[in-house]
Amino acid sequence: MRKVSNWSRVIPYAEIVQANRLHPLAFIQIVYLGIMKKIQQVLFLATALFVGITLSAQDSIQWMSFSELEVAMDQQPKKVLVFVETDWCGWCRKMKNESFKDADVINYVNKNYYPVILNGEEKETITYRGRAYKWKPSGRRGANELAIELLNGRMGYPTIIFLNESEQILQTLPGYKDAKMFYKIITFFGGDHFKDTTWENYQEQFNAKNTP
Repeated sequence: MRKVSNWSRVIPYAEIVQANRLHPLAFIQIVYLGIMKKIQQVLFLATALFVGITLSAQDSIQWMSFSELEVAMDQQPKKVLVFVETDWCGWCRKMKNESFKDADVINYVNKNYYPVILNGEEKETITYRGRAYKWKPSGRRGANELAIELLNGRMGYPTIIFLNESEQILQTLPGYKDAKMFYKIITFFGGDHFKDTTWENYQEQFNAKNTP
């Protein structure tokens, strides 16, 4: 039986039927099966592409804006991690390039927190919970009112702020944290260990479990 190997070749329907001596319904069935196979291939490639994009997205912390945070908290409250930085802060860049690239940190933060990056000197107005936070002259460079409020006026970068599900501040931690220490901190708050144990005891328990 002669095979039609090139789908792009235009051959009259009657010629194909006669050459292969197929019943018209049989030929239609063959064409149908061929089309379905092509559709399955396209769907497979689309699914693979979607999965690849999803996995790629999980290779980094899924930072959000305060407007996105407001929507997310209204729909499903979760603890919030706010990373306050500036454009000129070297230790901020170090944390973003090292601590925030750690696989364990990425997975835990994305699962247990809504992570938000805040430029402490942001000059664009930030609107959150119906209030507009503006840049105001302060010190040498000025600061955004939201950063001033969250840091209680103690402006230092980087600073990490943990909020509970009701958006109340749990802890404000200034300074650089390497990946190992940062993971220990985010699990302390993310796992609610702060409710029934001290930080010192938690560190001892954590180190005992994670020391080979």
